[in-house]
Amino acid sequence: MKLYFILPTFLISLFLASCSADSDVNGQDQSEINELDEMNELMNGLNEPDPTDTTDWRNYFEMAVPKPMMQMDELNPTAIAQYGYVEEIVLDTMGTSIVKEHYLIVLMERKSLIAEYPVQRELDAMIYRNDAVNALLGNNNGFKNLTEEPKVDSLHGLDCVRNELSRTLTGNNGEILLYYQMAIVEGENAFYQILTWCIDSQREDFEYEMEKIINSFKEV
Repeated sequence: MKLYFILPTFLISLFLASCSADSDVNGQDQSEINELDEMNELMNGLNEPDPTDTTDWRNYFEMAVPKPMMQMDELNPTAIAQYGYVEEIVLDTMGTSIVKEHYLIVLMERKSLIAEYPVQRELDAMIYRNDAVNALLGNNNGFKNLTEEPKVDSLHGLDCVRNELSRTLTGNNGEILLYYQMAIVEGENAFYQILTWCIDSQREDFEYEMEKIINSFKEV
């Protein structure tokens, strides 16, 4: 199965955004700088999957994955759950076809690990969302924020902030616009980042499934 527009690299920055933001050290003494260096080294180590987090996501949360989606391992090395749907659909007898694509990942950052960071930060769902979005927008990689006034909602008793984004990619066949739905959920044990995306022209085909995935999320 060929993957056409999967994005395996930028998502790592999303996972690291929550505790790597606000790292301006102007005016701090050397000890504070050393603490930030230690934190950055620790955060870089989080690029490797945590074995306890990659056994089975069902040990941590429930989520309705649409049946056409298949489990994948190419989307992000730190994702606890990742799924995709890719299908080539023939449109006419001349062999004209289109490829439909829909992807999903969930990233989890346990609060017990956050508590061990050398530099402590007070985090909630909105702060986590702000860090994640700012990390994406700050990399000059074609992202655009589509949710100017996010708000904290309740999702099965947990704080949740939803966000829509777009991204323009340039490839051999010209530019392509992608559409994303993201939800940051603060659970009792972890922060979760749910990210699902498709080609923008196929948004009507997958938007209902995207919303259903996020609405079904529950921590166990």
